[in-house]
Amino acid sequence: LRQLDFQHHRIDLSAWAGKSVRLRLRTETGANADYDYAFFAEPLLSSHSADARRVVLIFIDTLRYDHVGFNGYERDTTPELDKFAANAAVFSNARSVAPWTLPSARTAITGRHPEYYDSTPTLQARLGAEGYVSAMLAGNVYLSANFDMTRDWDLHRVGLWPSAEKVTNDAIAWLDTHDGDKVLLHAGASGVGSAA
Repeated sequence: LRQLDFQHHRIDLSAWAGKSVRLRLRTETGANADYDYAFFAEPLLSSHSADARRVVLIFIDTLRYDHVGFNGYERDTTPELDKFAANAAVFSNARSVAPWTLPSARTAITGRHPEYYDSTPTLQARLGAEGYVSAMLAGNVYLSANFDMTRDWDLHRVGLWPSAEKVTNDAIAWLDTHDGDKVLLHAGASGVGSAA
């Protein structure tokens, strides 16, 4: 079985701004038609800007607040997070709606208690209406389609226990392909020491 090699392509449609356009995608066969298949994934229309806003949610599951350096923990457990926190707003009196992933994640993207998830607009839907492109890249089964967490994301990818490095690399690659777009990215791995 051949490895699929996906390539990102950008097409400038600005000449047709404000008009109704039908976009057709077509392939041409090579020397033979043995592997003449084309897969088109995640087609997105967006407007690029030199100062596009980016919202990045880093989801760290099972991280204890009293074990992070910027909260005074004596071991050097979170050096990169500590650097980030030095110039960020840090909420030291925040509480989770539940002690496990699914209800907490649902509340994080709706702002409401998890029992209202199905009837509440999501952050990604609200920002999508404002022209944002969104992606969730994660490694926790409770963030998967099995639990209806694909809702309203332009791209939703949940792997089976990926490393923090993999999630981080995937997130950076996705951001690079959306340079100039307004984006919402929700990235996170699961488990101790797996901050994306």
